[in-house]
Amino acid sequence: MGVLAWITGILLTFGFLASGGMKLTKQKMAVEVAQRLGYSNLLVPIGAAEVAGAVGVFIGLLSDDKGLEWLGLLGGIGLLITMVGAVIYHLKGGDAPKEAAPAAVLAVLCVVYLAAIMGR
Repeated sequence: MGVLAWITGILLTFGFLASGGMKLTKQKMAVEVAQRLGYSNLLVPIGAAEVAGAVGVFIGLLSDDKGLEWLGLLGGIGLLITMVGAVIYHLKGGDAPKEAAPAAVLAVLCVVYLAAIMGR
């Protein structure tokens, strides 16, 4: 696996473990954003999806050519879909583009990761 896949995969893993963990443990900031944007009922499922995607990416990195690398692909796709949804929620919820920027950057990081693992 290439260096780009490793770098982006590690960034995604740690970023989404942190983000998903905040949602799963219902940290104040995560709850406030969810309430403001109208997805309070989805906070825990989104957090679980982020953590699952992060774990999938990490397992995919570790299992290069050992039969489980497909988990990295699925994890990356799932995280990309989640971030596209996040950008949409931020913009539809009236947030300025700068509030949606972290989700957009993570979406781009997902695309780079997926391109890196597909190109191996």
